[in-house]
Order: sequence, then structure tokens, then C-alpha cells
Amino acid sequence: MKKIHYLLLLLSAAAGMAVFSSCSKDGPDTPEEKNNLVEVSDIQYYTADEMADKVFGPEGSNADETMAEAREQFLKLAREKEAALQEEYGTNGLALMYISCDFKYFSTDLDGEEIVLSGRVAWGGYWFFGIHHMDPDNIYLLEHYTITSNDECPSVDGSTDCCLVTGDNLLVMPDYIGYGATKDRVHPYLNHEIAAINSIDALKAAVEAWKRNGSGTLEDDWKLYVLGASQGASNALAVHKYFDTHDDLAKEWRFDYSYCCCGAYDPALTMNTYYEWGKTAYIGAIPMTIKSMIASYPEILSGFKEEEFYSEKYLKIKDDVDAILAGKKHNTEQLNNKMKELLGTQNPLLSDILSAKALDKKSDLCKAFFECLEKNNLTVGWTPKHQIHLYASKSDDIVPCANSEAVKNAFGDKVTLKWDFWDRKHVATCTTWYLSVAITWFT
Repeated sequence: MKKIHYLLLLLSAAAGMAVFSSCSKDGPDTPEEKNNLVEVSDIQYYTADEMADKVFGPEGSNADETMAEAREQFLKLAREKEAALQEEYGTNGLALMYISCDFKYFSTDLDGEEIVLSGRVAWGGYWFFGIHHMDPDNIYLLEHYTITSNDECPSVDGSTDCCLVTGDNLLVMPDYIGYGATKDRVHPYLNHEIAAINSIDALKAAVEAWKRNGSGTLEDDWKLYVLGASQGASNALAVHKYFDTHDDLAKEWRFDYSYCCCGAYDPALTMNTYYEWGKTAYIGAIPMTIKSMIASYPEILSGFKEEEFYSEKYLKIKDDVDAILAGKKHNTEQLNNKMKELLGTQNPLLSDILSAKALDKKSDLCKAFFECLEKNNLTVGWTPKHQIHLYASKSDDIVPCANSEAVKNAFGDKVTLKWDFWDRKHVATCTTWYLSVAITWFT
């Protein structure tokens, strides 16, 4: 997980600096929505060099050749964009700026009650004897990948989020329930419906937050795109589903398409594959999923105790894992490693974590669990009206490729599915996707 975390940092920064190349012109306001914005934080500014130091460390400080090369490429792109802007405006001394602010907004929790969530919105500008804000070309709603540390959520440090954009765009980066303003709550992992509702509410609030801090309007032909990888891919497709089942909203927000990489679009299928494999490369997902389903569907699982899901071996370490998950100070790699250490094996089996009852497809417990998972199956119950773009690998060791195949089989021509050429595992495939998007969109 550490490798993808670093590369996400790389791409986040590169995308942040990629938002500064288009000409400004007057455009329409965004759709009129009920103002659900609660609070906007102080605005933040970064130059290209400051972003390079923040993400990659000062020049010469990083021994990793890939990161050092990425820093060099990042600054090269920034210098090229600065030169283009200087030529356009006929001036020297102009510097690109990455501009962002955090915000809080009203949304809905798992019980249907009002909740205040958080997120970050970012856009482009330049410095020339003062800060100048640019008019965004499009809006990108960016769903973040699986995190377990609150330090990774967008509103705490948005440079670690999936900021993959081209030109001069508005980036909307919601925290999920359980992070940021709600870090003391259980994170509803793989609950796609609540993620979609929260994300769309974040979109409305983010635009209002930008309006308060920016100085321009969107370009005349602006569109909305939704992107994400891994958990972010699942949530991106859930947002897509929400738009395609709410036509007026999709039209109002000019939704164009989603681009999703390696998502668990059918959690029941994913868990079934883990059962067939007898293991998963990301064991932290097991307790996260169980806790999420219990919190999300008490009407289904209230007759069972959480302890019934776990093996005797896991019950001995459950309190330690629960403390890690509740503390939200360990990232996914650290959580995985700690669970392996506590279990006393570097290659834990599913039976090391789950009880015989949880593994028995005929048990009431297992049936109830899969009923909850099936509620988040994004391959049924709707008909796409906008294009879905998928990227996946047939050798994914965390999110089985059958998820992407299921979306393609369900929706046919409304889906484009591109397979990873190198047929690599989950982390490497997500990294490839990020890089391919960045390279394609930068040119």
C-alpha cells in the first residue's frame, strides 16, 4: 500500500498544478441548489516548488529514483505551463498556484438523520503581484481510495487524494463518513448508497465554497466527471447510478461519465471470491466490512453479535484491531501488517479471521451477511444512461476482476472495459490507471 500512497501523492500534486492552463471567459453559474454549506476554512495557496517540496521532499532529499524522477517531471510540467501563461499574458514573473479550501456541509447519516461532513475543494490560479483565480473548465468529483488513517482524508491533507484532472478544473474531494468531521464514527465501508448521497451533497457544498473564495465562473461548456480507484471506483459508480436514476439532477449538473478503476462494484461477488480463494491480500477489509454492514443494516444483523463472525484465533486480537480501526492513526499497510503480526503469520487465511459459521453459506449468519452485501450490488436495479469507463486487471489480488466483468456483462455497450496490459495485481494496476489518466490528460 505504501507504493500507491506515494504515487497518489505524486499524481495529486501533478494534477493540482495541471489546473492552470486555460483562458478565462465568462460562463454560467452552476446549478441552483439548496445551500447545504455549513462552514468554509481559510484558503490555502501553494506554488509549484512548495507543492514539490511538500509531496516529494526538497531536491535531492528522496533516495527513491522513481520519486526523484517524478519530482523532476512535476516541476517540468509546471514550468511549461508557467511559460505558456507568461507568453499569453505577455509578462515575466508569473507563478502557478494551487488553491484549495476545506468545507463542512449538511448531508445524511446511516439512520437518515442530518449530519455535518467535511471535504476539500481545489482549483487553479497564478501569482502576479497578487493572487489571480482562473475560471474552471469542468468539475471533477474525485472519490478517494480506501483509507484507515484520518490523516489521509482529503480535508486533512488533500494532496494525498486522487486529484487527476486536466486544464483548469474544479476538484471536489469529499471525506467519507468516519473521517474528517466525523472521524469518531464507524466508516460505512462498501456501503455505496450512503457514499453516493454524501458525495453529491459534497459536490453542491464544494461549488458554493469555491464561489465564496474564487473570483470566476465556470466555462460555458463545462461538464461534470466522476472518478476513483479501488473503493473510490465503487463510490464513483454509485454516484453514476444516482445521477442516472435522477434525470433532473444529472441534467442540472451536466454529468458526462464516470471513470472507475478496480472497484468492488458487487461486494457479495467480491466476498464470494475471497471464500473461494480462502484468503485476500487485504485482510483489513474483513473487519471493516463486517463493522460497516452491522452499522448499515441493523434490521438484518441485529440478531447476531459481532463476535459470532470471528474465529477463536481472531477473537484474541479483536480488541487490538478494533482499537486501531477506531483510532484511525494507521494507514492500510500498517493495519494489514499489524493484523499479520497479531495473528502470527504473514499469510493469514480467511479461516484465521472468520468463524466456521461465517464461512458456512448455509448458516443464518452468513446468509444475513450476504444479504447486506447484495444491497450494494451496482450491477443490478438500474439502467445506465451515461457512459461508464472501467480499467481493471485479470490478476487483481484484492478486488477480483469479476467485478468489472459483471458491470460489462450487465450493461453492455454502455461500458468500456480496458484491461491492464501487464496484468498486474491491485496496487500496481491502480497506480497504472492513475498514471495513464495523468499522462493522457496532461497532453
